[in-house]
Amino acid sequence: MKKRPPGKIAKKILVLAEKLHLTKKVCHVYETKSDGPGLRGLQNFIKEKCYKLGLLQDDVYNVLLSTDEAFTNIMKHGYKYAVGDVIIHLDFIYFLKYLRIEITLKDKTIGFDWESIPEPDLDNYVKSQRRGGFGIFLIKNLVDSIESGKDEIFNYLTLKKVVRRPFLFGVGIKWPVTVILILFILTSSAFYLFQKRQENIFIESQYNVLFSSINDIARSAGGMIIQNNYEDMALLVRGYTEKSDYFKEIFIVNNDNMIIADTNISNFLKKYNRSLLPEKKVSGEFFLYQTDPDNLILTRGIKQNEVIVGEIFAVVDYSLMRVNLSELQQKNLRNFILFLLFAAALIIILVIYFFVSPVKKLFDGVIEIESGKLSRPHTLRGSDEFSQIKRIFNEFAMRFEETKNTLTDAQRELLAHELLKKEMQVAQSIQQTLLPKSCPEFLDYDISAFYKSAQEVGGDYYDFIPISKNKLGIIIADVSGKGVPGSMIMTIIRTAVRLIAPQNKSSKEVMLKLNRIIENDLQHGMFITIFYIILDLKKHELHFSSAGHTPMFLFRKSEGKIYSLNPKGIPVGLKLKEKDVFRRSIKTETVKLNKDDLVVIYTDGISEAMNEKFQQFSQARFIDLIRKYNNQPLNEYMLLIENEIMDFTGSQPQNDDITLVLIKDKTGAGVEGIESKKFNFLEIDTVNIILDIIRKNPEYGLKRLRNELSSRGIPLKEQIIKKELKRLNLTNYEKRSRFSKYSG
Repeated sequence: MKKRPPGKIAKKILVLAEKLHLTKKVCHVYETKSDGPGLRGLQNFIKEKCYKLGLLQDDVYNVLLSTDEAFTNIMKHGYKYAVGDVIIHLDFIYFLKYLRIEITLKDKTIGFDWESIPEPDLDNYVKSQRRGGFGIFLIKNLVDSIESGKDEIFNYLTLKKVVRRPFLFGVGIKWPVTVILILFILTSSAFYLFQKRQENIFIESQYNVLFSSINDIARSAGGMIIQNNYEDMALLVRGYTEKSDYFKEIFIVNNDNMIIADTNISNFLKKYNRSLLPEKKVSGEFFLYQTDPDNLILTRGIKQNEVIVGEIFAVVDYSLMRVNLSELQQKNLRNFILFLLFAAALIIILVIYFFVSPVKKLFDGVIEIESGKLSRPHTLRGSDEFSQIKRIFNEFAMRFEETKNTLTDAQRELLAHELLKKEMQVAQSIQQTLLPKSCPEFLDYDISAFYKSAQEVGGDYYDFIPISKNKLGIIIADVSGKGVPGSMIMTIIRTAVRLIAPQNKSSKEVMLKLNRIIENDLQHGMFITIFYIILDLKKHELHFSSAGHTPMFLFRKSEGKIYSLNPKGIPVGLKLKEKDVFRRSIKTETVKLNKDDLVVIYTDGISEAMNEKFQQFSQARFIDLIRKYNNQPLNEYMLLIENEIMDFTGSQPQNDDITLVLIKDKTGAGVEGIESKKFNFLEIDTVNIILDIIRKNPEYGLKRLRNELSSRGIPLKEQIIKKELKRLNLTNYEKRSRFSKYSG
């Protein structure tokens, strides 16, 4: 989906921001000669600066095309008889997501007024059979405005164009923000639980202190009640009331409900009316009465020689307890915020240091390779994948720099071929660095993988991601781009999946988040097909989603049947008008595994592998191999399939990578496990028969399809056929007719 170019409002916003000094300006100067090499140098200069700022490819090409036309006019008409000097000022003025590119070309020719040139009259051009003259017209249509003039030394031409900045929220912001957001959610949840627990502990501890004081009073007051020692009892309750801020009032009643001691002397020897108390709550020996939101009464019996002789009542300031609790919680909140700020700062530093900075350096290296500037080595310390990739770039750069400036035109042409070859080697090295060194090992499962790179490097990738103790993520992907760009996208996918997968137990959610991360970072025309599986090692269960990838095969040895499992989904990274299309397209399917079930995931490099007669290996031949060698141990099984593919292709160079991952369940979920999950897939032979019927009879609906299958000895319910047609995207006559027309 092409982004709508910025309108008049965007341009006015930039002008206003510039007047208010809110814009940022980056200036570059380039001097060259008005000849072919000078033009090529200018092109590389503009591409390097534009891509470094994150401009979209379409915007860069528009800027390049308009600049080429302007430079060519200066070269052919201004410096018509001799090579002269041209100075180029490239300025970027930006505010928020809007960016104005200003390119000023200066020369010392006679010059002319570019703005006065009228638009070409096409009818007159046709009548006069005139050619050329469209260059200035093209420039005016590619840029927003043109300014031209002359000072004491130079003629100047300024081209201005406003574009959007697509990298406003690039990986340097997206990744730290995502990690911080996850940290915030997790720590906030933990903090909430901590606060609730702290509240319970605090209230309980305060109650225990109050209970202890009341127990002390009860022990001392028993003898005093027997002796009618009211004076000491009054001193006793008054002393405890003054000792604790929580006690508003303490009083003691005898068995006749007469108040015989009270901090409020006026209540002495008054009758206490128990009926005024609300419903009581029991806590051990105590009764709790909540008289109002700010007060509660604690009471317990007073014993002397195991005989109840009275009862003690304590009026507690519950509002003060809440205030103290609030102060404690506020202190915890301040500590939590400080911790969160410290953790966020630490995460930003670590993410920038360990991920964003290396990716930025790799990005700069790719831009320099594309611009032809290979001499400057980039330092990237360490032994991780980024460091290994960067060392490959540096070696590549230094190897060619020594002879670069002394080459003849013929040698330069040869170098261009060698550069392409080296780029492929770099891409292959990147792939080898990213792919797993070995397959994970489990008691109940055998896992094996095979990868063979093509002559022209594609973008195949597979990986195994530990999600939890009993869950393993398995991903296989095919990037449409080739060479270093495809390999760089693989690097981003690998890092993104390893970050996302452990936090998401749904294969669909992993797909959605992966698409959100990389959709804006793909070049125009690039996309990725992905098949992602979550293997539940304990339940022997597969949860899987597909983003436009080749189907997964399940060989059920107990039945001798092969099933094609291919949930709906479109590739990752497609530029679509409706943003919600990808989310709606991705589906998740679930399958329980039986003993000796074999799961096969692969890329189309297998079925499309060609021999010297340009015949494809084909999916049918691949399926036959799955059946043919199913009794072999998995490693031998994989080796036999490899040999079959290699024997078929022979010495014919392949244009696509070949990737194959096999998973064999040695124990299975058992009969109970299999029956607990309904199996709603058709074996591949049945699916092929359905496709054959539709190919010949696209007008057949569900009922006629069911009857035709039944006549061939395949009784199926309409509901099952309907579900399979939905997976095949052949649910109506229009789709079936199109399939019939274009599938032969």
